[in-house]
Amino acid sequence: MSCICESRFVTKGFSLIELMVALAIFSILAGIAVPSFLYFISWHRAEVAVNEFASGLEKARYLAVRKGVLIKLSVDVDGDEVLDSGFCIYIDKDKNNKVSENDEILHIQTFKGVKIDKDKTTIDGASYPLNFSKSGFVKGGSLWIAFPSGKFKKITLLPPLGEIKITTETG
Repeated sequence: MSCICESRFVTKGFSLIELMVALAIFSILAGIAVPSFLYFISWHRAEVAVNEFASGLEKARYLAVRKGVLIKLSVDVDGDEVLDSGFCIYIDKDKNNKVSENDEILHIQTFKGVKIDKDKTTIDGASYPLNFSKSGFVKGGSLWIAFPSGKFKKITLLPPLGEIKITTETG
């Protein structure tokens, strides 16, 4: 009896065609996912800025009462008369109504990739920051933070007690 042996080749791995198809599918999925992920990151940064700013308002009021002095909060972080993406809580030692090197800086917070609508914001309007009296009273103001969807979060500080109101606004 004779035995016929068939040799079969066993292949391991992927062929070039299979690899190209897999790469094409991956590229399409990445092309769909990356813009959504970038949008989510922008949205999340803006949401964090809203929460941090509201927290900063509460902190400024608390420090004014605790220290028994006038505390200022400015969105002009570095005193160059340009509204920045962030805020600074300070004691205005030189009484010039802006952040300067002679002031006692209590807290600085900046936000990466967050846009503040400078035309609608009334904090630092006409170069005046928010003033928290030693009893915690404030005249009020608002800050508009832009979201990637085209909407804004408006953070309003209501006088005289400094109640914080956050609303979603359109253009």
